[in-house]
Amino acid sequence: MGRLSTIDYEKIVTSEKFDINYGGAEANVAVTLANLGVDYSSFISVLPENSLGDSVIRYLKSNNVNTSHIIRNEGRLGLYFVETGYSLRNSSVIYDRKDSAIAKVDADEFDFDNILKDYDWFHVSGITPAVSKNAQKLTLKAVTSAKKLGLKVSLDLNYREKLWGFQEARDVLSELVRFADVCIGIEPLNLLDENGKDRKDGLSRNDPNLEEMAHIFKEIESVYGTKVIARTARKSISSNRNALKGFFYKDGKTIETDWQEFDILDRVGGGDSFAAGLIYALDKFEKSEEIIEFALASSILKHTIKGDAGIFSHQDIEKYLKEGMDIKR
Repeated sequence: MGRLSTIDYEKIVTSEKFDINYGGAEANVAVTLANLGVDYSSFISVLPENSLGDSVIRYLKSNNVNTSHIIRNEGRLGLYFVETGYSLRNSSVIYDRKDSAIAKVDADEFDFDNILKDYDWFHVSGITPAVSKNAQKLTLKAVTSAKKLGLKVSLDLNYREKLWGFQEARDVLSELVRFADVCIGIEPLNLLDENGKDRKDGLSRNDPNLEEMAHIFKEIESVYGTKVIARTARKSISSNRNALKGFFYKDGKTIETDWQEFDILDRVGGGDSFAAGLIYALDKFEKSEEIIEFALASSILKHTIKGDAGIFSHQDIEKYLKEGMDIKR
């Protein structure tokens, strides 16, 4: 997907020039993992058979991402426009993804049993099934094959209200999360109590406490079987300064980090870098504290980098972590 951003905090309505970057949730994760040092990080998608599609592939290859599973079809490259906020003015996004090549995808074009046979991990976000009904079918086919082949599956729920309705998202992602070994986020999922009310309704979005999160995580594992769950909470001091903390659930135990406050150069892709850092850390570390520290640091560092993806090494994260991030148990 192409991203066009206003320059020097201009509003879209007054902008005559835009910066262009390439990204998209899964592409950002693939690029970040490749920069962290993961061998054979690959991206599966559909791109238009034109120069824009060529440019996306060139960008991915320049970051050591394998592109051999990308299909080229008629259609267009999905776009989104970012109006970068400043101080008390928030950033905003306009999506332009109708009739994109991925939205018009035919799931039968992908032989996932063959594509995934040599991999050990499959990651997808909630943005892909939000694009179209065709993309929903593609996502379900992919996670079904990944699970059958014994891959670990991670799902970043990643809700975007400008792409689809909340209840539709809850219904679709509640089906997909049953295939996930790792779930990132807690919404949108159906988690109904005996009265038909969702157990997450009323939960503080930006400052949940450890006890609340421990209860919700256990409920998600009980209903969906997902044994590893992570999420971040965010406080906005201004558009240019935020704070993040991480929550992590594994082996029936929930931990949280302290709040980490930082200045923002570019917020886009922070969640994708969290997902990439989590995947990397789950493969490399055993201790829950090390895993969530690494994932949160990956997200924070992305906020200091222009573009959609985390262009940094695992050594960069380890250097940052030496400055200290305490875990609350």
